[in-house]
Amino acid sequence: MKRTKISLAISVVLGLACYASAHAQDTESTASPDEGQSAAVTKLEGITVTARKRKETLMDVPVAVTAFTPERVDTLNIEDLSDLGGQVPNLTIYAARGSSSTVTAYIRGVGQSDPLWGVDPGVGIYLDDVYIARPQGALLDVFDVERVEVLRGPQGTLYGKNTIGGAIKYVSRQLSPKFGGYGQITVGNYSQLDAKAAVGGALDEGGMFRGRVAVASLNRDGFGENIVTKQPVSDKEINAARVSFGIYASETFDIIFNYDWMDDQSGVRGAKMLLP
Repeated sequence: MKRTKISLAISVVLGLACYASAHAQDTESTASPDEGQSAAVTKLEGITVTARKRKETLMDVPVAVTAFTPERVDTLNIEDLSDLGGQVPNLTIYAARGSSSTVTAYIRGVGQSDPLWGVDPGVGIYLDDVYIARPQGALLDVFDVERVEVLRGPQGTLYGKNTIGGAIKYVSRQLSPKFGGYGQITVGNYSQLDAKAAVGGALDEGGMFRGRVAVASLNRDGFGENIVTKQPVSDKEINAARVSFGIYASETFDIIFNYDWMDDQSGVRGAKMLLP
């Protein structure tokens, strides 16, 4: 008797489950096409990178890489390469002691703690695929960029030595055949006043010759004063410019010349005390 009741209960439960499943299928099949069209589908645009010396989307490249577009740079308020440390996993980057623009970088714990002329770094810094051989002046300020790429892990196959930890690629804004430009002013505390501007486009009717000029002036008072030298600490006084000229002979062949200039009169960045 007990076995019969249990079998009957199981049959009832299975019947209700099948009915609910069939009812759900009928409900989905009778949904109107308009309801399906009203659901917005968001498609993420692919970010093109050149981590392997060729153009690939960030989703397809088989390399541990983090890329920042110009919009992302503005959203995260990335002023120089040291601001990438809080946005990229396994990356530690900061200004070396007693300096404002000498870079010390580690990726996955691999780097060089002594930023000296005769010591090779473990993380390579590249400006438009040109290797910056020494860390002095390599803590670049970010302005008028196409993207910034951080490649994690050894990159010696494509980028040579001094990339056992990884590489950081600074890619300036590409030359467009369309004339255009922008201007940007940023104000903040400590009398911060940053001004950036760029203009460029085709220099002939066919767009074979293209040019671009970008300038930046970054200024901010320091957080304190050195009581011995009376110089401000952690202030910023930087003027920079970039002039680009390109010859686009065909869709597969082009020659680009870049001239970068920077005058950095900033004070040294403040040290952090480990003990009071």
